[in-house]
Amino acid sequence: MCCPNGVPCVQTSRKYSGTATWSFGLKCHFPIFGCPYVASLDAVVSAGVSGSVGLNYQTTCTGGKACATLDLGVSAGGGVGFTLVAGLVSGDLQLVVSAGASAELCVYPLPVKLCGSINLGKVKVVGAVSAVWGIWEHSVDYTLISGYTTPTFCKSF
Repeated sequence: MCCPNGVPCVQTSRKYSGTATWSFGLKCHFPIFGCPYVASLDAVVSAGVSGSVGLNYQTTCTGGKACATLDLGVSAGGGVGFTLVAGLVSGDLQLVVSAGASAELCVYPLPVKLCGSINLGKVKVVGAVSAVWGIWEHSVDYTLISGYTTPTFCKSF
């Protein structure tokens, strides 16, 4: 980094960081028509939540900067699925809506600063078709609506 008042003016910056992430989700098939385990047409519903928490410290010309980050996401979807020949070929296609939020809290140097943004209404078509009991698979992930992300807002305390 370049520190105009430092001697020497070019100094090494260091950043120490750590992150923990998690995700939980479920996808359920409910038979609508057919013979289970032979061939069926299913209703498919899914839901998920994910997140991460991070801590970091980076040296600056005059000391350091310590921050924590938080990212959260939720999704819900529904669609149709099918199974043929006792699972030899199966697949599903869903419409999934998601939302999320991101925040960063910097506690040093003072004043404490909180910044964040929110994403609402991302809409995607997702699914997969697999054959030969999962040996061959083709996935679909197409965004219909990117949703709206708020401008980043910041508040100092």
